[in-house]
Amino acid sequence: MKISFIRKLNSFAAISLIISLFMTPSFLSFARDGDISAVIGSITDYNLKSNSAASVQQWIDGSLTDGAGVSSEWYIIALSQSGVTYDFTAYADALDAYLAANTVRSATERQRFALALAAAGRRDDSYITSTLGDSIGELGIMSYIWGLQLLNNGFQSEKFTAGEVITELLSRRLNDGGWAIRGEISDVDVTAMALSALAPYYRTDIVAAQTISDETRNEAVSAVDGALALLSSRQLGSGGFASYGAENAESSAQVITALSALGIDVLSDARFIKDSSSPIDGMLDFQLSDGSFCHISGGESNHTATVQCYYALIALKRAGKGDGPLFILDSNTDTAPKTSETAVHNAMDAQTSPASETAPDRASDGISYKIIAYIAIAAAAMLSCVILFAVKKRGFKNYIFVIVIAGAAACFIALTDFESAEHYYSKTGEKDNIIGSVSLTIRCDRAVGVCDSEYIPESGEILPVTEFALSEGETVYDILVEAAKTYAIQLESSGAVSGSAKLAYISGINYLYEFDGGDLSGWIYRVNGEIPSFGCGDYTLSDGDAVEWLYTLELGEDLD
Repeated sequence: MKISFIRKLNSFAAISLIISLFMTPSFLSFARDGDISAVIGSITDYNLKSNSAASVQQWIDGSLTDGAGVSSEWYIIALSQSGVTYDFTAYADALDAYLAANTVRSATERQRFALALAAAGRRDDSYITSTLGDSIGELGIMSYIWGLQLLNNGFQSEKFTAGEVITELLSRRLNDGGWAIRGEISDVDVTAMALSALAPYYRTDIVAAQTISDETRNEAVSAVDGALALLSSRQLGSGGFASYGAENAESSAQVITALSALGIDVLSDARFIKDSSSPIDGMLDFQLSDGSFCHISGGESNHTATVQCYYALIALKRAGKGDGPLFILDSNTDTAPKTSETAVHNAMDAQTSPASETAPDRASDGISYKIIAYIAIAAAAMLSCVILFAVKKRGFKNYIFVIVIAGAAACFIALTDFESAEHYYSKTGEKDNIIGSVSLTIRCDRAVGVCDSEYIPESGEILPVTEFALSEGETVYDILVEAAKTYAIQLESSGAVSGSAKLAYISGINYLYEFDGGDLSGWIYRVNGEIPSFGCGDYTLSDGDAVEWLYTLELGEDLD
């Protein structure tokens, strides 16, 4: 019995070695069902290592203080709500200095800075008062949402009461029950953020900082219930959520934050368990082996994804302890020295390169890399069999297991199609079933002088208005890919293609990426001057349509 067990153990180790050859870091990430504190700790450890900090306090006093006004605010808010007391004096001083030296035009950016100042213990800072006086409603729905979050913390505005902001939010609710920046189809992220802001008026176990009428409260409760039903219907089998056609970490994080704020247990509420998976399962699918998170499956570590997952987990942990919503700041955020050294264990991915001047034959390249891969698989399988034979683990089942694993790896290679940049940009063959033509332009005017990239043209024009033949069934995504191939424009996208169904997410064009211009920046598209509320792979074009890809700094609110 003992010898049989050892044989099986050795066989398993050998097969595990083969499997590891084909596993990506995301597959190797740990603890889907582990303790939430351990996952929070893994993100904290990632940040400490990345910033050469020996403790959370050193992280705050070092890189988070250096990044005040640029990249640190959500981490500061999360840490202030983590249950451990830290000294935020250095950060708060740095943020005050940044705000004194810079004019921040974005209403939502000012609201974020105001909330961070409050979290850092500067509740009396005049910047918070001035922000509440000139930001609410100035940048569409998002400025109402974050304005309400400030009001929820007891701050006052000379222009709006909490009841008036809630009424405005409810008036912007779409027919499907949620909210979006624009269009008639609700967006998961925006809906979740609206729910987070409305949470104090939905729950009966916490006292809201602002008083609203019973009629407004009843309307808010009804709207929240409807939006929860919408989010439940949008949840995927993985437990996660998608925005603009692509499942991503941040959408799950926003839903977790909202449900926790509303007092809903995301780990057990039947409305948010799909195929035995919760929103936490969906979000953890995006955690990498170093503890950080990627935005899209298979992508690299992403700052925005990591920090949003970080504060979502803290929101979940607070809910489990019976604490209030994440963005209703605790009273223990004064800038007194910390009493504990305990660290908290707390609408845009494979990149292509520009085309070269020569384009080798596609078929020969495709065959060569697959043949090499098949040879590598066969060699690994043969080596494993030799090892099994040499150590006298010669059971028939062991060899069958090796063959099955090798066969699965070979199927993976057969069903994928990797190609070089040269081949990618050279594939612009003739079209069939042409029904007309469309025009396409790509511009990044808003990024000029704001984003630091040598690839941003001074004119803001990446591709002038250009006409493309249109085949029946082609989408906005199809035409963009054709333009990238034809004119050697770098394009970074992620999505799954199955027949005519495309789930495409555009994160970078011409080496200009989402978030390069701030938290609200990225690529959006317009068709005939309108911004649709669904992904570019789902928008089927018609003859004569005019497509624009535009870089925005403010979720499209800054575009003409």
